Amino acid sequence: MQKRKNCFYSFALLLLIILVTTHTSFADQIDTNKTEEQNPETGQPIVDQNTQKEMVAMVNGIGAKVRLLQLEKSILRAILRGGAVINYIEKNYPEEDTNNLKEIIAEMRVLKDEVAEKAKGIQNTDENIVKTFVDLKNDAISLTKQFRDEARNILKDKNKSGLADEFKNIDWTEYKELHNEIVSLIREYNAKKIEEALDKIPEKAKELSQKLKKGEISAEEAAKELRETIRGLGSEQRKNIVFGLGQAASKARVLQQQWAIAAKRRFMERRIERLEGRLERLRNRYADMNIDMNRLRTRIQERIANPKIPTMKRGSPSGKQNGYGGASK
Repeated sequence: MQKRKNCFYSFALLLLIILVTTHTSFADQIDTNKTEEQNPETGQPIVDQNTQKEMVAMVNGIGAKVRLLQLEKSILRAILRGGAVINYIEKNYPEEDTNNLKEIIAEMRVLKDEVAEKAKGIQNTDENIVKTFVDLKNDAISLTKQFRDEARNILKDKNKSGLADEFKNIDWTEYKELHNEIVSLIREYNAKKIEEALDKIPEKAKELSQKLKKGEISAEEAAKELRETIRGLGSEQRKNIVFGLGQAASKARVLQQQWAIAAKRRFMERRIERLEGRLERLRNRYADMNIDMNRLRTRIQERIANPKIPTMKRGSPSGKQNGYGGASK
């Protein structure tokens, strides 16, 4: 009996994983459990504990799309806040060189588009989608770290009190639209999980599913009602449902482990392919980003050749530039 209860609670965690997992900023997603399978550009595991938890929700196409859109949302947040930082520096410390920061934001913008394109085409999930998620998330963490370190280096001895006001001027319209899309998909994901859990009692499944889709109840409330519904069933029916929930949870755990192994395999080869492709995308878009393409090409080529090489080179002979395609406005 205890084993069956554990299976059920494992499923409850699986059901709620999207909503109860706090979506932290990349700067907070640092895993102190170092392994040999690290991203050499960040010094962090390629698949950290937080990413493994995120994988659990990617057992179907809706969950995979949610994870990619959440990644896009985090990248967009970094772009918007990064633009505000650049504005603050240029207005208050015009003698400082912000070219490195603008180049990082330019690459982030292309990365955001890559994530959005991947999310748009998802119908079902598979190992390749999970690998893509892990790859692009690693890129986002790396770029966020590069921007943060460079900005701190510029502002370390300066007054930063006005930054809060700069952040207040950010236009969050696109961010909020993306958030609303994610919330809608989360409701759809959780409704689908309820339907799968209660396939033996479709009337109750439909009732809870509709409430979830409409946002009338939270996933936590649905899980509580699910538990109460199962407790009220006959012994044999309850046994069959709980057994099915345990199987679903076990399958998700197996997939999670397989995907984590696959994501680490050939990570560095895929990284080179991505950076080369991103360089080409940037070459096609650099005119509207107002960046020095020669500098950016050199920086990315250095990262391809040696991911551990310092990428921030101050005092560029190319001089100051204004803006970077509107993201900092």
